[in-house]
Amino acid sequence: MPVFLPQSFFRRLDGLVTEFIWNKKTARIHKSLLQRPKSLGGVHTIQRMYGCEWDDQTGAINGIYQDGYDGEDLVTMDYKELRYIASRPQGVPSAQKWNNEKGNLEVWKNYLGTICIECLQKTDPSDPFPIGIIVGVAAVILLVVIGVAGYMVYKKKNAKHSLKYFYTGVSGDIDFPEFTIVGLVDEGQFMYFDSNIKKVVPKTEWIRQNEGADYWDRETQTASGTHPSFKGSIQNIKERFNQSTGVHTVQFMYGCELETDGSKQGYMQYGYDGEDFLTLDKSTRTWTAVNDKAMATKVKWDSTGVEANRAKEYLENECNEWLKKYVGYGKDTLERKVSPQVSLLQKSSSSQVTCHVTSFYPKAVTISWQKNGQDHDEDVDLGELLPNEDGTFQRSSTLKVTPDERKKNEYSCVVEHQGKTFREIVTDDSLPIGIIVGAAVGALVLLAVIGVVVFKVLQKKKETDFKPVNGDQTWERRS
Repeated sequence: MPVFLPQSFFRRLDGLVTEFIWNKKTARIHKSLLQRPKSLGGVHTIQRMYGCEWDDQTGAINGIYQDGYDGEDLVTMDYKELRYIASRPQGVPSAQKWNNEKGNLEVWKNYLGTICIECLQKTDPSDPFPIGIIVGVAAVILLVVIGVAGYMVYKKKNAKHSLKYFYTGVSGDIDFPEFTIVGLVDEGQFMYFDSNIKKVVPKTEWIRQNEGADYWDRETQTASGTHPSFKGSIQNIKERFNQSTGVHTVQFMYGCELETDGSKQGYMQYGYDGEDFLTLDKSTRTWTAVNDKAMATKVKWDSTGVEANRAKEYLENECNEWLKKYVGYGKDTLERKVSPQVSLLQKSSSSQVTCHVTSFYPKAVTISWQKNGQDHDEDVDLGELLPNEDGTFQRSSTLKVTPDERKKNEYSCVVEHQGKTFREIVTDDSLPIGIIVGAAVGALVLLAVIGVVVFKVLQKKKETDFKPVNGDQTWERRS
């Protein structure tokens, strides 16, 4: 249901925000930050979005808090459990630090659960705003700098290449390989191994043409040697927690990124039963425990420093050397630019309209809707980015609109990719009736196997622990 927020609401909220957060000073970002030259890493943004929700029928309240960096979630607060959750590895140190600062948590609990709610409840009933239905947004701090109406900002302008590996070990009664490895270059799969086929196989023509039998034999030997380690880890955990039944998973993700300016990034992360467990802090050569149950493993690994030192050495040197080699092999494919194909489709004349964008590369794409030439974001659902079998990508956005509204107004889908804009206007002629059949069925299977987007597979469990994988058999010699 659309919610209209009157100006008086924001004036009252802004007054409370500046008094509570900024000590009666206006919200601001340091000028030197905004004037930072692009040569130092491109355009970067930090965002904070917070607010509250109140249901005037049930009295239920909820607080919302999110920090973001360069257009992606970084840290989110779970208001009900009153703790911070890292949305990606780079947010783990902040989440851990803030969770230890009980005063910080209490301050935000008081603001979101009391002051913000009081502001909502005191909204002038004469304003054309249905009090207490939803939404008290106080994103006045940083959003004003870039004028964003969602949680989307400019991405880093430096293009990058990346090499990532995802290991997944599974136990339980499930029709699924016990152990899988998937390797990705620039988010595209180039190798695969599982415990059923018992060999590493190429998934792109450029790697097949440039590496011979010795390479694949070596990779198969390394992958096969890692399988028992994962199998043993799961079994030990099940015995420790008396988990004799059910499906359980151990995951291992690591990789490196190379920016066009020569800067490097590396990361390594462990997970159990679909939840983050341990993350490598390269700067301190220590491990960060994402939850209390990971502390024992962290203390053990940090006491010797062997795992962290080997990981840091690999991620900063050998991983990037292999990445450069792979990019050289597949340059024509990895650095190509393919414009998207845009189609508007419907399942029936009364169903939602889907803007289907496919066959584009690289993967960065923006899909938006306009109504009579103006941006329109109500009743819009953006789908996941999916890979096609040919290495390109596809994505869809759906618009819920009644046939009557569609006839009275002009709706259009606007797609932006690599500096080009594509526009499709919704008309009866542009809406073929039929079910959309995606061209990425095989790719969907891959995503289901490894959970590469959110590093979560199969199911979440409450009790976790982990036995370290033998580094000599996994990433240390991984090409």
